[in-house]
Amino acid sequence: MTEDKLIQNISQKPDRGVLRFNTQGKITFVSGGFLAFTHQRESDILGQSLNRFLKPEDFKRHLNYDIKPLIQKKVPMARFVSSWKSHDGDPLFLSFKCYPPVSDSGNIISAVKKTEWGFQEFQDVPLQVCLEKAIQRAKGVFWLMKLPSYKFQYLSPNLESFFEINVEDFLSNPSLFLDRVHPEDRKYIQKLFDSPGSHDFHKYGFRYRMNDGTIRYIMNYRYVLVNADGTPSSISGVFLDSTEWYEANEKIALMSLREGSENQMLQKSKLMLDEFINFVGHDLKSPLRIINMNRQILDRHYRERLDEEGQEILNSLGNATQRMNNLIEGISEFSVVMGQTENNEIIDISEFFQNSIIPYFFQNYPQGKLEVHTQECLNMKKEHLLVLFKNLIDNGSTFNHNVPHITVRSKIIKSGTICMVKDNGVGVPEAAYQEVFQMGRQLNVSENGKGVGMGLAVCKSVMDLYNGKIWLRSKEGDGTTFFLFFPNPTSPESTLKK
Repeated sequence: MTEDKLIQNISQKPDRGVLRFNTQGKITFVSGGFLAFTHQRESDILGQSLNRFLKPEDFKRHLNYDIKPLIQKKVPMARFVSSWKSHDGDPLFLSFKCYPPVSDSGNIISAVKKTEWGFQEFQDVPLQVCLEKAIQRAKGVFWLMKLPSYKFQYLSPNLESFFEINVEDFLSNPSLFLDRVHPEDRKYIQKLFDSPGSHDFHKYGFRYRMNDGTIRYIMNYRYVLVNADGTPSSISGVFLDSTEWYEANEKIALMSLREGSENQMLQKSKLMLDEFINFVGHDLKSPLRIINMNRQILDRHYRERLDEEGQEILNSLGNATQRMNNLIEGISEFSVVMGQTENNEIIDISEFFQNSIIPYFFQNYPQGKLEVHTQECLNMKKEHLLVLFKNLIDNGSTFNHNVPHITVRSKIIKSGTICMVKDNGVGVPEAAYQEVFQMGRQLNVSENGKGVGMGLAVCKSVMDLYNGKIWLRSKEGDGTTFFLFFPNPTSPESTLKK
């Protein structure tokens, strides 16, 4: 596709502008749509450097971490959000979607749109107001409990509307809250105060009576935050309204009984599950993105005004949202392996890595090293292979005290194909070789909030789907090698699960 064609395609989309600049950041083209929402003249922008309109620290960061990997073809596309100095001096908040050069000129074309979340919303506003404004956009109640005192360090201001009880009564007289919880479910409330025996996340649900007598079904996700030395520092969680999901499940059960067909019951259950997963991936992930974006703004512009406790709350909020986002992504990935193994295709492993895995790896681990030594092919669905290798690479790169170094090899044996994925991570103790493939089991806790104990369980589900096998060999502190066995289509064990 030529530059002119790409610019034309972007310009046809509503509320989009086009900005073209060279590898030094000099602007060589600006569209009318861009000028419309920045209220600037072409002569004010054309020929100028991006550094004039972006904050110097933002320009340097985006150049090093977004633009350079794009020019070096380490990533297929670069996205970032930054403020833009307009004609009247007021900053705008713009979202940039940059495409790699399509000609020898080296020009980078960026689709730009204005977002409603601008820095101007946070100017001259107290930090507490900013935090509450961000959290109120989410459909849930966030909480943070300090250890070992088990005192609430933070509660979302929307607790009162969510539970129809004011914060003072919730803290000073817990019985007012417990009286509204279904008697059979009160044991789950006690789990808020359970001693964190491990760093695994926990979830549980309970029924809660509202002022009008209706019942709200609430799901609470609870997870432990740790200090640098690995000791628990606080417990964080979120209450989410799961009434619609619970009622949908009851409807599924009633419909299944009426139809009296096991196949029909499974089909409708899967449909409802897919809808719920779509809900999780969109309606729950969207407010988390908003919270994280605002947390980054607060971190950038208000961190120096905070005392040590305030900075800890800000860090905890970031880790909690990152962990919740990873949980949602894990659920979405697990839904991929629930499908059948029909419509398989012959996949060249080396070509697949070049097109899909390598761009993903260097986008997420730009300092890492990935070696691929394979000439074999596999007969399977491409989305299954993507989930499989992506989780193995994330596992070896996330739980790693060094610069990630992943090596992938494969070989053909008489009964099938074996792939080996070796990393230089923290390793796995021999006693836990089988345990790591269980859902929710996590032997290590990463400092950045990544890892939720689902990735290797998803990998095992993929291999089970193809009647394959997955196992590992490891030495603590010296990395892990995962072995994947894919049986030949002609071998007896190759019958695919439907």
